[in-house]
Amino acid sequence: MKKTALTICLILSAVSVAAAGEIDLNTASLSELQRIRGVGPATAERILEAREEGGPFADLDDAARRVKGVGPATVARWREEGGVTVGTAVAAPTRAEVAPAVPEPVVLDRRETIAAIAAILQDHGYRNHQANNAVAARIAEYFSGKAGFTLD
Repeated sequence: MKKTALTICLILSAVSVAAAGEIDLNTASLSELQRIRGVGPATAERILEAREEGGPFADLDDAARRVKGVGPATVARWREEGGVTVGTAVAAPTRAEVAPAVPEPVVLDRRETIAAIAAILQDHGYRNHQANNAVAARIAEYFSGKAGFTLD
């Protein structure tokens, strides 16, 4: 059952998370910077401070020179993995000007969600179709309250 619950959680997480896209070091907020793998709160703060004090970063190498904790190895990983950019060096917003990112609401189709969860239950050996649907509906309702998405 634990394996089933974990599988369901992973599926619902994947469904509810929108594509992250690229994060621009010159315009990203504190919370957006922390979505970069390996960038925690302290490094994100240092990136914002360097950007406010020295202006926008010219490129990723400029960020490596100006931000403690972001070195050549980090920049090489960002280039390899993608997802981290330095946009055109226009006036970057200050921390006070950047509003926290508000995620778009995720609306899932109730029937599709319940059917997907019921199918997972069946794949893991639960054979009673009516019970699977009832349990799937309860699981879907539970996660809609916890995960911030709406079942429609």
